[in-house]
Amino acid sequence: EDIAVIALGSRKVYLNGRLEVMTPIETGIVRSFDPGPGHYTETAGALEMLETPALCAPVEFFRAAFGAKVSYLDAGDRARVEFPDGNCAIFHSNSLLVEYNGKFRSLRKPCTLLCGTFYVPVGEFCGDFMGKFVSEASDLMLISGHSAVLGRYTARILRGLLGGYVRPVK
Repeated sequence: EDIAVIALGSRKVYLNGRLEVMTPIETGIVRSFDPGPGHYTETAGALEMLETPALCAPVEFFRAAFGAKVSYLDAGDRARVEFPDGNCAIFHSNSLLVEYNGKFRSLRKPCTLLCGTFYVPVGEFCGDFMGKFVSEASDLMLISGHSAVLGRYTARILRGLLGGYVRPVK
């Protein structure tokens, strides 16, 4: 199977029945970023999806989940990810811009460089660029090559394995 699950506040990824650490950096955990005025120069208007929070994982998620080669450019302001299938993505910090297979495209949420860890909105990228199915429940994200829905009960079981935390309901 081809399932990867990440949890808010964890640096592990669940892969087909096993756990793998995404990054050796202790602070390199999955985070939720709320877009603010620093990321956008004008109001999003009708594109409200730009204004919603996003689960972002360290760019090393792609190495752990897909066997990709990850390297940093420009002192960490850009990250290059080379996938085993030959696809290549270059992400830019504090930007919606991604260079995918030599063509410039846009993400819906920006990548962020925070305390030496480069974060990517992995669910969005995997769904929009890689054709993966993405499902979220209780601050966990499931990414799969086939249709799959993550339920709250399953999310609770996986959280026990991955660790992390759930945001309080507002």
